[in-house]
Amino acid sequence: MMQDMIKINKEQLLYLIERVEKLKNITERICLERINQ
Repeated sequence: MMQDMIKINKEQLLYLIERVEKLKNITERICLERINQ
């Protein structure tokens, strides 16, 4: 049943991956800035 709900196409998946990467980069930068203060 759950598997039917989690049907996403390739475009959505690529978009999600891209968003996660951007967020990761931003988080990393913020952490580094705080450490370096």
